[in-house]
Amino acid sequence: MDHITSAEGFSLAHLRYLMIDEADRFVGRFTTPAELSESFNVVAPQPLKPLLLHNLLRQPDWRRSLVLVNWNEAAHQLELPLSVLGAREAEFPGAAMARGIDVDAVDAVVSYDISALLKAHCVRRTARVSRAGQAVTLMFERQRSHFQRLMAQAGKADGRVRETPVPLYELRQYEAAYKVPVKHLRPWPMTIRTNQTNRPTVIDMDGDILKKVSDLADSNSAWTLFLECLPADQPPTASLPPFDKDCDVLIFFKLYCPRTKQIHYCGHQYIPISSKVRELVPLLNERAGFPPDTELHLYEELKPNMVERLEELETSLDKALDELMDGDIILFQKAEHEPCDGDLPTVEDYYKDLFYRVEVTFCDKTVPSDPGIVIELSQRMNYDQMARAVALRLGTDPYMLQFFKAQNYREGPGNALRCTYEGTLKDLLVGYKPRQPKRIYYQQLSIRINELENKRQVKCIWVGPRLKEEKELVLYPNKDGTVADLLEEAAKQVQLADGGSGQLRLLEIVGHKIVSVVKEFTHLDTLPVGSAKVYRVEETPRDELKLEEDELLVPCAHFQKEIFSTFGVPFLLRVKDGELFSAVKERIQKKLEVPDKEFEKYRFALVSQATHKFVPEEADWHLGLQDIRPKIGSGSSTLSWLGLEHMNKTPKRSRYNYLEKAIKIYN
Repeated sequence: MDHITSAEGFSLAHLRYLMIDEADRFVGRFTTPAELSESFNVVAPQPLKPLLLHNLLRQPDWRRSLVLVNWNEAAHQLELPLSVLGAREAEFPGAAMARGIDVDAVDAVVSYDISALLKAHCVRRTARVSRAGQAVTLMFERQRSHFQRLMAQAGKADGRVRETPVPLYELRQYEAAYKVPVKHLRPWPMTIRTNQTNRPTVIDMDGDILKKVSDLADSNSAWTLFLECLPADQPPTASLPPFDKDCDVLIFFKLYCPRTKQIHYCGHQYIPISSKVRELVPLLNERAGFPPDTELHLYEELKPNMVERLEELETSLDKALDELMDGDIILFQKAEHEPCDGDLPTVEDYYKDLFYRVEVTFCDKTVPSDPGIVIELSQRMNYDQMARAVALRLGTDPYMLQFFKAQNYREGPGNALRCTYEGTLKDLLVGYKPRQPKRIYYQQLSIRINELENKRQVKCIWVGPRLKEEKELVLYPNKDGTVADLLEEAAKQVQLADGGSGQLRLLEIVGHKIVSVVKEFTHLDTLPVGSAKVYRVEETPRDELKLEEDELLVPCAHFQKEIFSTFGVPFLLRVKDGELFSAVKERIQKKLEVPDKEFEKYRFALVSQATHKFVPEEADWHLGLQDIRPKIGSGSSTLSWLGLEHMNKTPKRSRYNYLEKAIKIYN
């Protein structure tokens, strides 16, 4: 109705019926009035897009504006911060309501998101009723070609829609973000040099203020700035010192401490190009907290892994530094006249070490599926340096750790590393792919590793006087020691019963049967080792310490039905030649602590090699030593053993490995 009533000379006095459906299609999908002034802005960094909109809405001739967005969420996200920043009156309709909205006296329409149909329908409102209006489209560089195609379809490829430059805004936005006055801020854009380093460069605030951000930024990605701020301890009236781009240079400083092997940032400074290198020493001593006359070694950082010593301190900066430019980095450290105890005594050593850095995962060998701890180490480290780094992380002594290489064909520990290993960490990691996790296994010891490597590890089972398996012993006697040395080590780890003999003995057991009592003078390197053999340590009973000529220690073992089905804990029994077997049975029952009713079911057999003979039931049967000793001509030198045939009531071990975990299914 505004168009009808406001247009001069227009009358519908003779019109009887007027029916218009989809009037925008009737008028033309992309047509716009001649009074409409259209333009577009290209935004380089995406975060600047809301700031550009804020800048547009603050124009004096934009008293009332319409901002078109494609999403309702975007309308809410823009309206609140722009109103807080003081933008003039603006409406933010979403895509659903923009076609039907009618705002009176709109001066400008801003298409915040490109949408050709929506824009063409709405921008007419800014130039209706013979009034002039403005339409602005915001876009990114990647959207330029798409926008130009839309304009060509609308018949506007002749340059009617012009591009206006985006000014480099005043730093008011940064002032609000950092809560500091503008005069306390100075931006330095980061640019990539020819040596692929990223360093700050100066902005000409007079000549570049009207340039587009896309011209100043290196790419269409995020624009990175080094924002220089006035130190917080300066008064509010202070401002950043002036910078002469022709005579001054911006230099950053880093301090290296060889004892902590760390780099410390020491700020930046504007330095006259004509200054001599030596003139930097008092400033660097002040920054580092050193006495003013402290002698320093200075270096230039060319790349993250390349530094160069500044030997000539009397030369000017433009001659001493390689291609002097803003953003150059100077490192310094105290001049040590005595050798430093650290692994990386100089800046050069530290930067060389950065090139060899690698992350290694150390997994506990004794913990199944241990995720391990990740430590960054140098591939040039030797065994001692690696051990100290791991021990520091674990809070233990490096000599209380033993390391193992990982197996190449599957995960898990391989061969142990000797503490005298002369290779480097790089040699230990041979075979790993570049991105493959690198693992080394370790275990914590109860004795020092240098002592362990001169000893032999022997695993034994300790059995108490009641014939109950109590615990496993891991003993470390000397490699050239004897069984007596082994028993001496065992005595340190076990608790002997009161009233016992106090003497230990070592038994060799195979398949739950005692094979022999190992003599104390036997050398450890002669002990046979096998998966079926078990060595048992026990206290010798008092009545078995000294045997008469007619006495013998007879091995006893439990079996069920077949003599090959042995089980339980075997034991030794002192037997006298010609002794009544009924007395032997009484001692066995007392030793095993078996009730009478259950013991009545026991049967006894004398077993020699693969044959056995059950003991007669007669009460007056005598057991002779000739029944136990090896038969002459039998070809065997082992004693016969006394078998106890009865039901095996020991709990059966699960057929599943104890490392396996059950899968729980929840319906």
